Amino acid sequence: MEELEDVTAQLDEEKNKVPQELKPTVEQLTSTLKEISNPKESPKQRQEVLGIIDEVTSTLEITSDSKTPPELREQLIVIVKQVNSTLEVSQDPQLPPEEQHKIALIVKHATSVLGIICNPKTPRELREQLIFIVQQVTSALEKSHDPKASTELQKQVVPIAHLVGVSLEIIHSAKTPPKERKKLAKTTHRVSGLLEQVSDPGTSPAQRAETQKVLAKETVQMQTQQEEAASSQGLPDVPLGEAAKVCTDAIFVAARDAAISKSLGKLLPKGWREVGVKEFWRVSHVGKDYLDLLVWLKDGNYADAPFETGRLITRLASLVPASRLFGLIGTPALYCLQAAWYLDQQLGIKAGTWLKMALEKKSGH
Repeated sequence: MEELEDVTAQLDEEKNKVPQELKPTVEQLTSTLKEISNPKESPKQRQEVLGIIDEVTSTLEITSDSKTPPELREQLIVIVKQVNSTLEVSQDPQLPPEEQHKIALIVKHATSVLGIICNPKTPRELREQLIFIVQQVTSALEKSHDPKASTELQKQVVPIAHLVGVSLEIIHSAKTPPKERKKLAKTTHRVSGLLEQVSDPGTSPAQRAETQKVLAKETVQMQTQQEEAASSQGLPDVPLGEAAKVCTDAIFVAARDAAISKSLGKLLPKGWREVGVKEFWRVSHVGKDYLDLLVWLKDGNYADAPFETGRLITRLASLVPASRLFGLIGTPALYCLQAAWYLDQQLGIKAGTWLKMALEKKSGH
C-alpha cells in the first residue's frame, strides 16, 4: 500500500496548482484512489489504476507550469479529462471484473505515452499523432460502454482498442528506434481514428459497416508493424530467470485468468485448484530454475508457490502462440522468445512456436 500512499500524496500536492477546470477531475481521481484502497479490490486492477493516476499526476504538473505552451496545455487538459472519464468506466461495478481490467490496461498503455507528449524534444508530428491516438482510443472505449451501446459494439471495440494500447506501449519503449516509432504511430493513428468512428453513435449502420472493413485492413497492417517495431530492438541479452519473469508478468496482466488456470492445469498446487485462482498476479521471486508465482485466490487470500521455469514457460507458450504474442503483450514478447531460446540452449526444452520464432529472430529473419 506504500505506492498507493505515494501516489495519493503526489495527487494531493497538485490539487491546488492545477487549472480551475481540472479541479473536479482531480477530485474524481482522488475518489478513485480511495476506492482501490479497499483490500477486496483486484490487485491487478489496483496496479493498473495506480499506474494511470501516477502518469496523469505527472501530466498535471505540466498543465500548471507557466512555461508550458498554451496550445499544449489545452491539449493536455482535454486528455486528462478524457482519461479520467474512461477510467471511471473501468470502475463500473456492473461490468465483469475482467472487462474492468481490460479497459484499465488499455488506459494504462495510453497514459504511458504522456511523458513523450509532454517532452519538448518530441517531434511535433509524433506528438500530434499521440495526442489524437490517446484521445480517440479512450473516447472509443467510453462510447462503446455507454448504457445505450450494444454488447456487440463492445466486442468489436475492446480487442482493437487493446491492440492500439499495445502500439502505444511499443512506441513508449525507449529501445524502439525512431524510424519504427514514427511508422507505427502513423498507422496506429489511422486505426484509432477509424475505431472512434465505429464507436460513434452518430455513425449510420452503412457507414459503420464500411468503416469496419477499412479498420480490419489497417489493424492487420498495424499488427505487422508492431512486431517489426518491437523486434527491431533485438532479443534482450538477459538471463533466463529475468526473461521468464518479464514474460510471465506481462502474460498474467494481459491474458484471461481462466485461460491461464486451464493452461497451467495440474501444475497448480492442489490447494489452489480446490479453492480456485481468481487472479494470477505476478512473479514474486526468481530462483535458479524456478519462479515463485503470487496469486489471489477465490476465497480472498493471497498465496505463492514455486514453479519450474521450463514447465511454466512451455505451458504459457501453448496458451499464447507466437503469432499472437506481440499483439497481446507488445515489447515483453521479446523476453518470452529469449526465455524459449535459453530453455532450448541450456536444457533442451522446446517451447513450441516461441522457440521457432526466437530462432528466426536470432538468425535475422
